Parts: sequence; structure tokens; C-alpha cells
Amino acid sequence: MGKLLAISLTLSLIGIFLLLIFTLNQNPIPVLAYASLNTNNYIETTSKILSIRTYDEFNIIRLENNITVVCFECKFQPNQTIKIKGIVSEYNGEKQINAESIEVLG
Repeated sequence: MGKLLAISLTLSLIGIFLLLIFTLNQNPIPVLAYASLNTNNYIETTSKILSIRTYDEFNIIRLENNITVVCFECKFQPNQTIKIKGIVSEYNGEKQINAESIEVLG
């Protein structure tokens, strides 16, 4: 019984370690338009900010390429060009990017 427990624990730890490696080494998929968004994909896009709506705990950024970005504690201005990396999610039937990182390009 002790041997079976040790083997199970070892295999579980190896599996968790492999999942961690795959998750950390994930490269974003470049996306140019809303039609290219697939839920749960890790993506990257570059576009100009059209508008920003500020709420209590987050901001909604609308980009020129018709993509919506949700970010927390971000301070950007319309007409800035930004590069976003994040995960695509769906809210009320619309796809959006939950930003992990945003870089101002201009």
C-alpha cells in the first residue's frame, strides 16, 4: 500500500510540474481583428485606443480594430497606440481581452 501511494504522489507531482512548464512558456497568438478572437486563447494585439470607460474597479478600452480590453489600474489616453497581451473571455455574448500587460507604443 505504501509503495502505491509513493508512485501515485510521484506521478502527480510530475504532472503538476509539466503543466506549470507548459503554462509559463506559452507564447501569445498575434490577433489583428475581433473576428480572430477565440475564447481562452492567450493573444497579443496592437491598436490605437478609440475610447476608455472608467468604472469603480476596472476600465474598458475600445480599440480601433473593434476589440474591447478590460484592464485594472490602467491609465491611458485616447489616440495612444498600445500593445496588449491577455486572455480572451466572453461577457454577455461579446468577446473581450482581459489584459495581463499593456505597453504604450505611441
